[in-house]
Amino acid sequence: MAEEETPLLGAGGTEGGMHEHHGKNTIRLIVLCLLCFISAGPVNCWSTLEPMLIKRKVFFGSGQQQQLDHIYAISNGAGIGGSLFFGMFFDRYGGALSVFWGAVVTGVGLILMGLAISVEGWNWLLYAAYPITNIGGSMNVYGIYSFLWLFPEHPNLIASLSDAITALSEIVVLAAVFLQNEYGMSLEGFLTALGMLCLSTSFLAFHVVPTTDEIKECAKVAIQEGKATSETAMSEVENMGEENDEVEIFRQCIDVFQKNIKVRDEDGRGRGGGGSGGVKVE
Repeated sequence: MAEEETPLLGAGGTEGGMHEHHGKNTIRLIVLCLLCFISAGPVNCWSTLEPMLIKRKVFFGSGQQQQLDHIYAISNGAGIGGSLFFGMFFDRYGGALSVFWGAVVTGVGLILMGLAISVEGWNWLLYAAYPITNIGGSMNVYGIYSFLWLFPEHPNLIASLSDAITALSEIVVLAAVFLQNEYGMSLEGFLTALGMLCLSTSFLAFHVVPTTDEIKECAKVAIQEGKATSETAMSEVENMGEENDEVEIFRQCIDVFQKNIKVRDEDGRGRGGGGSGGVKVE
């Protein structure tokens, strides 16, 4: 018995339904970017945070700069070294859990940073708190990649959003400078408040990220459209008639594309993991 086709992303698969669904996905992506922007705040903030820590007399003494440099180096290494783990976690469990646990870890790290700064004898806690915050912020932005299949025509845009969020995240800490200068808000108070905000928004971010079923449906549509496009292009090449090097190269490129689509389709049928990395397409 032939399998019943799933409607294409909209009410009854109509063009209006698809545009409406596309608009909703755009809003979801914007909301997720804002939430990730908050949680990724401490990742690139050291150049702004360090002078505030010195002013706050964290590790006050002759070895202050050396201690802060050590914390930055450890944190930087933890964030970069954790990239492999973040990718594996995303492939296995999906973007929703990556966003959720990234925000939770960031929130915990920020609260620990506030605690380490507020008590002079606990400054050493920054050796763990800032790397933890960096790890959580780096992991959090991986949820953006869940939208790749929802916007198959804009893969570079989706991929660049995670880098843009991380690069612009220092603006969050600039808010601490403003609040301290204008309203006398302490650095530890700001970090603690930001940590609580990350914890509270983690649940919202979890529900904004596309579900596995949504990603599978979009992947199916994208692959089917890819097949149709390649078949049309091959037909046009065959109708050119004239044989030359350019036509032959064009034909070979299309042939490689068709084989890639076929392999991806078969791979999706074979494994289709629990996360959004392995997409099962039927």
